[in-house]
Amino acid sequence: YNYFIPILLLEYTNENIKKEICKNYAITTVDFENVRNLYLRIYENIIEVSPLFVSLNNIIYRNNFAEIDNLIMHRKNSIEDYKKLSKGNKIKYLNTDEIFNLIFPKFDKDIRNAIGHEDIEYDAFNQKLSFEGGEIYLIEYVYNTWTCYSLCCIIYEIILDMKFNILKTFNKNNK
Repeated sequence: YNYFIPILLLEYTNENIKKEICKNYAITTVDFENVRNLYLRIYENIIEVSPLFVSLNNIIYRNNFAEIDNLIMHRKNSIEDYKKLSKGNKIKYLNTDEIFNLIFPKFDKDIRNAIGHEDIEYDAFNQKLSFEGGEIYLIEYVYNTWTCYSLCCIIYEIILDMKFNILKTFNKNNK
């Protein structure tokens, strides 16, 4: 958490001020290597639990936990089809406007791929990351990672609440 403390201020600023801060200031509590793989780990965790949330959306929108919207992913009809999708296609599916998808972080596939394929360059003096598809300041990267992390915590809180309620219901029915 210490790595993220300086960027928490960005939570309370508008987009123009955020851009100015990222462009004109540096972050000294963290180096890129300290948080490099955190983005990937969050991404992997989100993909791992996503079928649960897709199933919840299916219940709300299609009255069937196993039936996915085949208009979103052509020729994919079931949660089992969703589970077989590539990680990139799962993220595309999660970018739809269904209610439970709104809590998922919006990952930058270019950054994720660059880190995953060791194809990212870090200029420590200017605190800038360069990769195919763009560049980003370290403070932006740390802020984006924090945003993804905080959403991941919310997702896991929902899962814990669901498990608790299932256990509560199970225990109530078995008395």
